Amino acid sequence: MEENILEVIPVNWKKSMFKLEPWALIVTDQRMLFAKWTQELYKKEAEQRKEETKEAGGGKLKQFFSQMGTGFTYYKKYYEMTPDEILKEHSENFSLTPSDVLSINMKKGRSKRSGSGIINVKVGINVGGGDTEDLETPHELIINTKTGKMVFNFNTNFDKARGALSQSFNV
Repeated sequence: MEENILEVIPVNWKKSMFKLEPWALIVTDQRMLFAKWTQELYKKEAEQRKEETKEAGGGKLKQFFSQMGTGFTYYKKYYEMTPDEILKEHSENFSLTPSDVLSINMKKGRSKRSGSGIINVKVGINVGGGDTEDLETPHELIINTKTGKMVFNFNTNFDKARGALSQSFNV
């Protein structure tokens, strides 16, 4: 059965109190993939975007803005890749299947317009992607696995994230 990507969520993995690492959480219909973002990969993507703009006839200013936009849309490239390509992109990339996950908790960030809430999920998942939300505090995703606890922050669409994870993990 072919594996389909449902959602790509740019996240910051809280490695410790003061250390955050940028990653992408890719939700498929079979598992979650985690793709590490490195400066090297980012620079490669920015240069590729500049060259594509140049080949399309864009001037120096368009090339510059194409490169600058990389940080806001870098994660979208994973929609065009296969899960195997994503896992091979960096040696630290990995995946989790539903059997690897003990529980998932999501805490909605505080919006400038509304309050916040906590959603607890038993043996399932809830996260999403999409356009960035206007938040005072980011959403939080806590995944408890057989090997430990992982905490992520994200500021893309909470409901989209939750929906993709729920669909993938039969929550």
